[in-house]
Amino acid sequence: MYSQLTEFEGVSVLVWVLALALLVLASKSIHVLQAGERAVVTRFDGRSRVAGPGMVLAVPLLERVAKVDVTPGQQFVRLTSVVTREGVRVDPYVTVDLRVKDPVLASDAQAVATVVQTATRRVITRHIAGESLASLAAAIGQPLDGIRAAIQEVVQDVGVAVDAVEIEYLDFDYPGDLARWAEQVHRSPRPRTRP
Repeated sequence: MYSQLTEFEGVSVLVWVLALALLVLASKSIHVLQAGERAVVTRFDGRSRVAGPGMVLAVPLLERVAKVDVTPGQQFVRLTSVVTREGVRVDPYVTVDLRVKDPVLASDAQAVATVVQTATRRVITRHIAGESLASLAAAIGQPLDGIRAAIQEVVQDVGVAVDAVEIEYLDFDYPGDLARWAEQVHRSPRPRTRP
């Protein structure tokens, strides 16, 4: 036989179901952010606000929360096949120091990384193509302020600021390219001096 719930037992089950639903909604509405994080809370109508660090409350079905890391960071960019004045093909490895200025614009980390990579490749290639190998070697570890400013103009629309740009090291095909470079240096006209 089927057992029927009494009215009191039915209310008890309903209270438990409602309590469980409220607990699930409460867990979805509370977000805890660390010291270097901010939350971009976007409402369904498109308005956004920035909150954090600490505990952030959001209405589960009406607001969406995206965590943004605002600690200064470094992005490593490898460029391929930049040709120097001597005709040597080099692959510079560049670091870009970044910090978030506007968490709302920088809330899509993948888009920010793509824009920074693309801008760095374009600007660095344009600025160092045709430079001498010796000047590129001298620039290793030095801040490149002109290049930093050019990259900053491109990436300011994604909410980040470029603090520094440096060439970490240069990679090139040693035997053929270096031999060709040495041969061109040797063939270059030199001023003759009399003893």
